[in-house]
Order: sequence, then C-alpha cells, then structure tokens
Amino acid sequence: MKTKILILIAIGAVMMMALFIGTAGAVTTEKNINPQVRVWAPRFASRAAPGDTFNVRWDGPRVMFGSPAIRFHVLYREQNDRSFKPLPGLGSEATLATSARFAGEPGQTYIFKVSGEDANGHIGAAARARTIVPVDDGASRYARYTGSWIAQSGDLFYRRGEHQSNQARASFTYDFDGRKVWLIGTRGPDRGRVRIFLDGVAYGTVDLYAPRAKPRAVLWSSPMVKPISSIKRHQLKVVVAGTSGRPLVGIDALARLK
Repeated sequence: MKTKILILIAIGAVMMMALFIGTAGAVTTEKNINPQVRVWAPRFASRAAPGDTFNVRWDGPRVMFGSPAIRFHVLYREQNDRSFKPLPGLGSEATLATSARFAGEPGQTYIFKVSGEDANGHIGAAARARTIVPVDDGASRYARYTGSWIAQSGDLFYRRGEHQSNQARASFTYDFDGRKVWLIGTRGPDRGRVRIFLDGVAYGTVDLYAPRAKPRAVLWSSPMVKPISSIKRHQLKVVVAGTSGRPLVGIDALARLK
C-alpha cells in the first residue's frame, strides 16, 4: 500500500512539473527557453587565424525537458547597426548547418545571434557571441613608428606581417576612437619589455617574455575609457625598453571596442 502511494505521489509530481514547464514556456514562441542553443566565435579574429576570416559555430544541446533544436536561424550585425541580417551563405531560412566561415572587415566588431527551432516550429531564446576584427599595425593611417623598426613577414603573423624593433626608446603610437584598445603581437623567449602610455599617462612596463613563441597574443589591454569627441582621439604609445639579452619587440595589430 505504501509503495502504491509513493508511486502515485511521484507520478503526480512529474505531471505537475511537466504542466509547470509547459505553461512557463508557452507564453510566446520568441520567449521560449527551449530549444536551447550555444554559439562560439573568437573574441578576436586574429586569435583564430592570421587573417580576417574565422569560424562561427553553434549547436542545440539536448535538454531534459522540451524538444532539441533541429534547425537554426543565424544572424549577424555590425556593432553600430541596429538590425540583424542573415549570415552570408546561409540565406534567410532556417539552416541545418552548425558552422560557417565569416569574412570580417578590419576595425569592425560583429555580433552573432543564433536561435534554435524544434520539430514543432517553436523558436527558442537566442544566444549571442561577439568578435572584434583587429586593424593591422601597418595598414592604419593612425599608426606611427619612430626610431628603427623593420617589417617582418611570416605566415603566423596577423595579415602575414609584424613590425619589430630592438632599439631602446623606439616607439609606436596609435590614435583610436572608442572605449577600449588591445595591443596584439608576439610573446616568446627572445621578446623583451615595453613601456605603455595612454593619453600621456604611464601604465607601467609589460614583459613580453614567454617560454615558447605565441604569435598574435594580446600583449596589453587598456581600461575602459570615455570617447573624447567625434574628432579628437585617444592615443596609445608603446616604447621599446631595450631589455638586456632580449631587446626584441614586435607589434602585430590593434583591436578596439567602439
């Protein structure tokens, strides 16, 4: 008798749980939690590849309650745009694909938005990811080198090139608009130290040493700053310290968040 009562209680609990979940997820299709999705994109395009083209991936994990996603709505926009549009190559309809190559524009930030659709046509909540496409250090009119620097080519560098110097007090400046900037270059056993300045304020010394070479690494990131004006820009300055035994410094790219 006790066993039957326990079974009835358990069945009742499951039915109540199913009723609760069904009610909570049925308000409107666009606000359904299920089907769930996940999306992955590199933080910086330079981390995934030496160019501006990178992979965006997504999937619909299986869940305990509800139906899994079997199709996906994949959209993107530039950071300053308000409206999303279909990812190139996938069209405006739901897709069965779970990845795509995306060619970004240097200096742009992209937001990717993926929603899952189940077999009944329900569309769940969207997942998002953001990728910043850096600006090549040698391609920007806002980047300037002072002192002795050489343009070193190589397949592992972003856009196949990096500026290098081993001269103490050689400097690099980059004027940027936006709220944050990242300095990208190579760390390695032969790399030395640099001194960092932002808008004339010293931010200390950064050691670029690493036991093994790490191309396209983030060497330094700024704090969040306020845009000065639509005309005036912030300025990042990097000065070669001339480290004894390993004076080499390399600057590969700059990423900025507007």
